[in-house]
Amino acid sequence: MWKITLKIPSMVKFLTLLILLFTLSSCKFSIPSAPSEHTPETEDAPISEISEDETTENVPDNAEDVTGAKPGYSSEDISEVNPEGNSGKDISDTGSESIEAIAPITTAPDIVFEKSAIPEDIKTKMWNVTISEKSVVTYEDLSYLTVTFMGYDGTAKKGNLIVDADIADEVLTIFRELYEAEFPIEKIKLPSEYGGSDELSMQDNNTSAFNDRPIEGSGALSYHQLGRAIDINPLVNPYIRFSDGEVLPTTAHKYLDRALDETGMIKPDSICVEIFKKYGWTWGGDWNSVKDYQHFEKK
Repeated sequence: MWKITLKIPSMVKFLTLLILLFTLSSCKFSIPSAPSEHTPETEDAPISEISEDETTENVPDNAEDVTGAKPGYSSEDISEVNPEGNSGKDISDTGSESIEAIAPITTAPDIVFEKSAIPEDIKTKMWNVTISEKSVVTYEDLSYLTVTFMGYDGTAKKGNLIVDADIADEVLTIFRELYEAEFPIEKIKLPSEYGGSDELSMQDNNTSAFNDRPIEGSGALSYHQLGRAIDINPLVNPYIRFSDGEVLPTTAHKYLDRALDETGMIKPDSICVEIFKKYGWTWGGDWNSVKDYQHFEKK
């Protein structure tokens, strides 16, 4: 037999080493990882423990929630603005309002200078009012004109005149030039609209031409009876007879002062006088025994 001899201190050390090795082999070790700087502290917390405030504290100001509302507006607020979620106005309505505000759509007036035979309905209105079987002219001697003129309000208007057919084209040219020069005329209507009354037509400052009426105060044939005379803005351009002080229309005494600056007033240097004279017309404002500032005639 072999004889083994062990020293006591060495045996103790050996047993101690075996125990230590056994203990280490039976234990599990885990090395905890360092917490991330970007991991929320509530990452592992139960959902029930996360407050309502914590669920929204990092939401951007311009974010929308499931209702379409932006932070600071409740779904109730949005429904009050528009339940459909837009501005509350139909887009087409908003667009049309914008166009109207920026650039109103306007239609230019028709500029008309035309002549024709006198329409039948106008003949009926004229008969025994401004023309009759005793008249020196007939319907066939006259032309019916439609002209554009510049109204007192600065807008284009239309009116009708009846003149001698032989000068119809010339009258159209004259009124075209008056319009282009923006000479203001208050209105142009046929005398039949006033029952043939020259006084009423003048008081209304109405511009007119043909009317079967004699010369005022004499009964002699007038150029108006021939359709070869035109009275322009007669209220502000009255007729004055110096022999007896007669003023026509009778409501025009204010306008005897020719220094007044009245719309439609005709003075010697007026463009109206210049245009008519260019075509050989005579102006009553140049006469001596009477002054007929409204009157132009073509011999």
